[in-house]
Amino acid sequence: MPDLTLLNQIADWCATFIQAHPALSVFGLIAMAILMLVVVLKCLGWLLSGARVSARALKRRKRQEAHGFGIVLSQLSGPAGGRETKAMRTILDTHLSGFTFGAPYDVSTTKPISAKGRVGLRDLASQRLDSVSGDLISWGRTRRKDYSVIDLMTRDIDPETGYGRTLTIELPERLDTLDEVGQRAVAYLFARIIQPGLAEATGFRPEKVKPIALMLQAALDQADTFPAETAQILEEDYCAMALHVGDVEDLERVVTLRRARLMSDDSLDRRTQVTSRIDLGRALLSLSERKFDPTRIREAMDHLKQAVDLLREHPAIRLATATSDAVRQGEKMLASRRKFSVTGGSAI
Repeated sequence: MPDLTLLNQIADWCATFIQAHPALSVFGLIAMAILMLVVVLKCLGWLLSGARVSARALKRRKRQEAHGFGIVLSQLSGPAGGRETKAMRTILDTHLSGFTFGAPYDVSTTKPISAKGRVGLRDLASQRLDSVSGDLISWGRTRRKDYSVIDLMTRDIDPETGYGRTLTIELPERLDTLDEVGQRAVAYLFARIIQPGLAEATGFRPEKVKPIALMLQAALDQADTFPAETAQILEEDYCAMALHVGDVEDLERVVTLRRARLMSDDSLDRRTQVTSRIDLGRALLSLSERKFDPTRIREAMDHLKQAVDLLREHPAIRLATATSDAVRQGEKMLASRRKFSVTGGSAI
């Protein structure tokens, strides 16, 4: 049988000194209270996390079963970001229905997106958009006293980038200070990225597009409200709608806008030059159909020919042309071989 004398002595010493010491008793109570607090906080964290997961799952299921568009607004970062986000939601609730042609939509808000770099923001935005099965998500930032940048991304994948189609809206003033024309223009920019056919206009009846064209015309009259890039988007969409509607006043305005764009001192990229010349040429031809004018027709043909020449310089068009030439060369070789076989050569 083992000797338990030492263990008994240790037990007696602990019973005499440790349990009877008041400081250790207080320390034990504090440690137990802290441990219980940590356990309670952990349990609350698990409950809140489970509630958030359940809420996202319910929201995702609701969005999958619902019709229309699901729009998620992440709170803008920066000074007064919460107030700007509320103003953006108010703008969408008030004006977005004018551009959805009766299609329902749901607008919800979520916490800010925080990540390093533009790629990180897009990855996180894509994950959050998938978590709620939405169609469009926005995020952005406010800077200084009167400057906001809003990024939009849809679920539709852009083959060139591998991400959803994106659009950046820069505003030189706060959303809550915009007049009605500016607010409607912001709502239109949301609508055009969530349904791309709106920018081309050809998929809608002219009477449906006409009110939007008038709104864009009013926005272009206040071009100082938007930076150059945003104003250019509004101008391109207005020209597409005006050409689709075909009213004389709108066609003449297209001619004025596109001439001014081509004659501007700014260096225009290939895409802007092509779209501007095509719009100008089409508008001049449409006006000449109503009142024959050979000068206008010659100018229209010149612009359209220059647009074709610019298109031929595009790498994709060059590749398509080279591929087409190779196919024709192969067809000629097969035709000549068949002809040779008929005259006595061996069959293919």
